[in-house]
Amino acid sequence: EFGFEFDVRDALQSVTSDVTRVQKNAKGGLVLTLANGQVWQQNDGQTLFLDEGDSVTITRGALSAFYLTRDGKGRRYKFSRAQ
Repeated sequence: EFGFEFDVRDALQSVTSDVTRVQKNAKGGLVLTLANGQVWQQNDGQTLFLDEGDSVTITRGALSAFYLTRDGKGRRYKFSRAQ
């Protein structure tokens, strides 16, 4: 499943989904639940504003990194798969 693979040679490179729930973790980063059931946690200190219903794309980066972009926006935010 995207974000949990150990062998990424044939893995998906990105996933796009709508945000169904927005929470904050203890460090002030966002914890997002997506319409596909995946939960992702923000790992950088950047300010990001998202609402339920927003569409996001999470793309695989180098060295097991994942980056979230809001559809229609160019800025990337570092995230990791929580569940």
